[in-house]
Amino acid sequence: MEIENKEEIWKILHLLFIKKKVNLLNRFGRPFLAQVDVWQNYIKIQSEGINQNSPTRILVTKHEEKLFICELKVKGLRSEDGSLILEPIKITIRKETEEDKKDYTPPTLSVSNVISLSDVTIFLGDDQIKDLVKTHSRRLNHLFDVYQVYLSDKMDERMRLMRTFDLPIIILNREDSQTTPEISVPFFEYNKSIRLPAEYKAEICVPIKYRQYIIIGYVQVLQRSRLD
Repeated sequence: MEIENKEEIWKILHLLFIKKKVNLLNRFGRPFLAQVDVWQNYIKIQSEGINQNSPTRILVTKHEEKLFICELKVKGLRSEDGSLILEPIKITIRKETEEDKKDYTPPTLSVSNVISLSDVTIFLGDDQIKDLVKTHSRRLNHLFDVYQVYLSDKMDERMRLMRTFDLPIIILNREDSQTTPEISVPFFEYNKSIRLPAEYKAEICVPIKYRQYIIIGYVQVLQRSRLD
């Protein structure tokens, strides 16, 4: 049974999740105890398991031999207390099985595709990369007020945000947070971390990844007017 109605979701949250200790699952299914509370129109949680590279989180609790599984979307972190801010998406209710009662067994992990930092540094200085950047700049310079490509082996604030949320930055109108799409780094997390000159209303940053593993920079456009 899936519940997506916001009013019903919040009823269940208040009854079974809020002010109680529940489990936060990581992507391998490992449970971490989490303290759940309300913050404005969102949920905030404190747990050792909040630091995951995913735009969603899963909270689980049990009641009358049933599992209540809440899926939530990450909105950001509160700097005041380090809690994670989440927006409830849906709650799935199902019977608890024998498999659910078993203790968590860590998965067997192996490391592959190890990348040398020296390889990344050499790649950044490659003349072919510089020529590619120049080629694309001719196509985009006339479309936006500012177009640039940033490449570096050191993380700046934009790279950190895109790595944390595994999403690009798509701020279509800095004066209206509701215009920021779900496929973007959350607006208030961006607005808290990035300081744009006042004349710019919109920004888009798309990450550039080395072998699809490491963010080494981004393509950035800025606009004085809002973008659609």
